Amino acid sequence: MLSERVDPLIGTMLGKDYRVIEPIGFGGMAVVYLVEHQTLLKRFAAKVLSTELTANFEARARFTQEAHAASQLDHENIVNISDFGVTSDQRPFFVMELLRGQTLDQRLAMGPMSLEEIVGVSVPVGRALAYAHAEGIVHRDVKPENIFLVQRSQGRWGIKVVDFGIAKTPLNVRLTKMGEALGSPFYMAPEACRGEDVDHRADIYSFGILLYLMFCGRLPYEDENLLKVLRMQVQMPLVPPREVNPEISPEIADIIERALAKNVDDRYLSMDALLLEFERALPPGADRILVEMQTGVTASQRNTPLPGTLLSSSQRMQVITPTSVRVPSGQLPVTPMPVVLPSAPSSTPSRKGLWILALLSIGFAIFGVMFAMERLGNSSEQPAAGSVAAAPVEATQTATAPPVTPPGQPPKPDQATAQPTNPVVPAPTKTVHLKIVTRPPGATVKLDGNTLGVTPLDIDVERMSKKAELSLSKGGYDADEREIDLDQGASMDVALSRARVVTTSTTRRPPAQPREKKTPPPAGSGTNKVDPNLDIRLSR
Repeated sequence: MLSERVDPLIGTMLGKDYRVIEPIGFGGMAVVYLVEHQTLLKRFAAKVLSTELTANFEARARFTQEAHAASQLDHENIVNISDFGVTSDQRPFFVMELLRGQTLDQRLAMGPMSLEEIVGVSVPVGRALAYAHAEGIVHRDVKPENIFLVQRSQGRWGIKVVDFGIAKTPLNVRLTKMGEALGSPFYMAPEACRGEDVDHRADIYSFGILLYLMFCGRLPYEDENLLKVLRMQVQMPLVPPREVNPEISPEIADIIERALAKNVDDRYLSMDALLLEFERALPPGADRILVEMQTGVTASQRNTPLPGTLLSSSQRMQVITPTSVRVPSGQLPVTPMPVVLPSAPSSTPSRKGLWILALLSIGFAIFGVMFAMERLGNSSEQPAAGSVAAAPVEATQTATAPPVTPPGQPPKPDQATAQPTNPVVPAPTKTVHLKIVTRPPGATVKLDGNTLGVTPLDIDVERMSKKAELSLSKGGYDADEREIDLDQGASMDVALSRARVVTTSTTRRPPAQPREKKTPPPAGSGTNKVDPNLDIRLSR
């Protein structure tokens, strides 16, 4: 940590409101400080351009662009920028929300991720990128270091996409020379590696590499020589994900391979289209952590530990590695992806568990006493008048002999041998939850033709074991129709596409003018000719 003698900013004010406490992060072009608002007494993070780049025009322009791009995006999964200014030594800075937790890069270093964790990270990142693309902004530097796993109060956590320093916006100027590549070579799309102009599909490629990394435990293209990595991104065929990790479903593997297509036109048209197929390919329950992130569940209710926390003895993981994976000749060596399975719970019961067992034992004891008393009472009853008495039998057979019933009547249950009734199992909930957000809001939501309301919509509907047609419609936008499972509910964030305006032009013909009646010339007044108005040939 820098001392006050080394870093002159510590203890000083940024602008009029923020006092610098200490540096908390370092990057290639900036330093991040912990600051405190002097009126609100609330702490934030301030990013300040490095002293070495103060006179660098391009660095200052990129830094300002990051503040501008991020401040234009109001999304729960994108870091919030709240203020901008210049230090006393003329270095630009901006103030953003203070994120506590760790980056995705740090989480991956801890070990393999479960499917639930992958879904909990990838879906929010995809939604953040889809929102940025809808606003005309391409991130261009999607990588684990720029994805923050935020730890919040009461065990909750969330996802934030950060660092829009090289983002492409509708209004930004070209900050680099032609042919210079932007981004990390390990996550760059082939067209970006060639120095070409890119669009939102470059982010889709980078997102595909994130999926490959989380599912397979390694990058698709790796080498110490970064120039060689760039060539691999452009030329080298992709090692199929299922050859690295056979546990990946064919549907998810197809999604990853399409996102990583070398030809930009072979990728998904939008991030929304990718997310839609990804969520459909997930097995039931894979979005558990994602739902918990949206609804808020404490860590004690979650089997998967929070990012950055130590595992308890009952949460330690067993790692099972596939014995062998076939590697095509001439391609990179393959590191098998460990498959994470939760270990068995600790054999030592907790104090709460002992109390539960004791209460259950007492309940069963009371139930047994009541059943025995009822059985004794039934055995002392005499046969009713008019009933047929059973034949005399030995005392040892009386308790088990079936009762004799008159002909033509259904047999009565034997109360002496009746078994205790099974405990009542609570019925499943009769409703499922639907949470639907559209961009822009105000779309009408219909389920099987019945109007539920307008977005944003947060509603419970009747649970049914069937698929239902969900329709989203808004004036000026194309209708979005999809199937949802009414046995599980749904949570979605949909970007509506603007409807194409088709104009038809019609050419109106001028009204026909009445022909002027011409008087034919007198006979013998000229040679043969054709009158164009009458279309009649005249002769002498």
